[in-house]
Amino acid sequence: MKGRFRDQRGYTMVELLVGLLVGTIVLFAVADLEITAWRNRRAEEQRFTQRAEAVLAADQIVARVREARVLTVPGSPAVEVTIHPGAGVPVTYRFDQAAGTLIRSDGRILASGVASAAFAAVDGGRTLRLTLQMQEGYTLRTQATLRSVP
Repeated sequence: MKGRFRDQRGYTMVELLVGLLVGTIVLFAVADLEITAWRNRRAEEQRFTQRAEAVLAADQIVARVREARVLTVPGSPAVEVTIHPGAGVPVTYRFDQAAGTLIRSDGRILASGVASAAFAAVDGGRTLRLTLQMQEGYTLRTQATLRSVP
């Protein structure tokens, strides 16, 4: 009976278990790489979204300033600015440090992930300088000048 099994080809149980172990280790290594790549991709998407929000918020503020007649900046630099249009309701933009957001007076959040914001009135209050420092290190600086003088 012993001679009958000697010529059979195949793998032993030990070889199969070693192969299974090696395959499992490779599978876990690949899964770990995929999870890390997914997390990095999500973090990059979040940074991109925060930058885009900051740029859009700055563009909105600049557009309002250019149409406004008066700027009110309580101190310079300040964490808020009120823009008074020629007609209509004034709009205030303020930085909420606790939440890390830039908020409009109607409660709408314009940008999140903001580490600091500074509004400064220059040129006799005719020009607004805006600096937004994002939590991930990106800094946005812009300025706008009133087109209409009261």
